[in-house]
Amino acid sequence: VYLSLFGSSFAGFTKPLVFTLTLSSVGFSWWWMNRKSRRDCGCDDSPSGTKPNEHESIREMHAEVSEGMNLPKCQQCGCMKETLEQLGIALPSLKTASVGALANELGKWQQQMKPIKYACLGCAHCYPAVAMNILHKEFPETEKIASLSCEFEVRPNTWPPVPGEYFDLCEGDSCPVAVSTLASSELADALAERRPRELCIVGKTETENIGIDKLIKNTITNRTIRYLVVAGDD
Repeated sequence: VYLSLFGSSFAGFTKPLVFTLTLSSVGFSWWWMNRKSRRDCGCDDSPSGTKPNEHESIREMHAEVSEGMNLPKCQQCGCMKETLEQLGIALPSLKTASVGALANELGKWQQQMKPIKYACLGCAHCYPAVAMNILHKEFPETEKIASLSCEFEVRPNTWPPVPGEYFDLCEGDSCPVAVSTLASSELADALAERRPRELCIVGKTETENIGIDKLIKNTITNRTIRYLVVAGDD
């Protein structure tokens, strides 16, 4: 091609030119593939001294706690309060550079917390519990210094004894019916709005362990309740 363009006088430059072009092409290709490989594995934004898996786990923890702190119920929940306290204990012990951003957010989140209204609501997706599970899975050593109990509060000498997201409608002793709408929160809202005279308490039950435990404690402690209606989507 070069000979046809510049004639025979250009013959002396063909070998150096081809060598230069080939070397440049190989060098650029190597740089591009290496850059793409690092981007795909998430290595580009990992701080020095942090393994990719650890970096991703810390980002997931940050996302879970951050999303939970956007919800008013989490700002008043003992689970979130305990999680922030436990993270404050565990993070300084981690020898990874990625914890810096998460640790810096703890103070801000703790200031956003409001007076605790309930120890645990037993939500189907508990943001603080998920964050702690990620922490313990990626950093097993933290289980000895940070753990989440998620025990819910039982208030003595009051009814309902276990606080939660439900409607207490009982006035007197003429309301013998308790209703669990399972995962149908809209159904609970609709029943509470209609407020049948016989309805004592209505609310959702989303979890198989804590939710049922709370349901039992809130029904057997009221002698007025004689019927439990279970309805809604499971």
